[in-house]
Amino acid sequence: MKTLLNNTLIQSKLNQQRTYSPNQIIALEGDLCAEVGLLLNGQVDLIHYSYHGDEKYLASLNVGDFFGDFLLHAEQNRYPGHLIAKETTTIAFIDRATLDTLLKKSDLFRTYYLKNLCNKATKLNIHNKILSQSTLADKIMFFIEHATMSGSQTYLIQSKEALANYLNVTRPSLSRALATLKKHNIIDYNRHAIWLTSTTCVYPQPKAREKY
Repeated sequence: MKTLLNNTLIQSKLNQQRTYSPNQIIALEGDLCAEVGLLLNGQVDLIHYSYHGDEKYLASLNVGDFFGDFLLHAEQNRYPGHLIAKETTTIAFIDRATLDTLLKKSDLFRTYYLKNLCNKATKLNIHNKILSQSTLADKIMFFIEHATMSGSQTYLIQSKEALANYLNVTRPSLSRALATLKKHNIIDYNRHAIWLTSTTCVYPQPKAREKY
C-alpha cells in the first residue's frame, strides 16, 4: 500500500478523497456504483438489514482494500448493502476513466488491483461454502479449518457477535454450538480465540467417480 501511494502517477490520480466520521453512511444499499473506492485509512463495514430489521454483516473492508470493483463494470451495479464507516475513514474515489488509465499505464497499480480483486473473490467463495453447510456445527468446523490453513493453530476473533454475524446465525445459537463442540473435545475457545483440539479430519475425502 505504501509503495502504491508513493508512485507519482498513482498519487496524481487519487486526488478525489473524502473523509467520513464513525457510523457515517458512505453508500446506501441499492445506490448505483459509479466509482471504485480505495481505503486510505480507517475501516468500513458492509451491512444489510432484513425486512424485519435484523442487521446482517456482509463484509469488512480495511486499509488498502477496494470496494465497488465488482460493480463498476457490472450490469447490476447497485450496492448489495449499506457501506458504513466503522471509525474515522478516508477514501480515495476513482472514476471509470481514471481506473482505466491506471490499469493501462501503471504495472504497479494493475498488479495491486488484480491481486486485491482475486483475494476478495477467494474470500467470498470461502464464505459461500461456509454458509452452504447444512448444520451450524459444520459451519463452525469449516470456518475454523479454512481460517487456520495459513499454519496458525489458533484463529483470533473480534467477538462472538462478529462471528455470529459472519456465520449468519444468532449469538445464542452460536454459543450453544460452540459449547457442544467443546464438550465433545473437538474445539476449544476463549473470549479472543478459537482452535481445534481434535486432530481427526472432520470432512471425508470425496468418493472416487467413474470416468467416462
